[in-house]
Amino acid sequence: MIVNEQYLLYGEPRSWTNSVKFDLATHKVRCECNMFESRGILCCHCLAMFFYFGVDRLPSCYVIPRWSKNVQRKHTFIKTSHDEK
Repeated sequence: MIVNEQYLLYGEPRSWTNSVKFDLATHKVRCECNMFESRGILCCHCLAMFFYFGVDRLPSCYVIPRWSKNVQRKHTFIKTSHDEK
């Protein structure tokens, strides 16, 4: 499916098209801009596809563990003098 993106560049309207593949059975999405693969963030083209097909919850494969509140960070394992009572 083709997603059209319209934006302003120095006050002039521009448009850009991206090809997005969406699987209705698994809700997997793949955009040619590769933003999720390179930065780990879903692009507006992919989000538009979820909205278009009425998907109200993102599949768990698009929620990266580093965004979780319960993630264990390596710097939390270092003991400091503030930890001792």
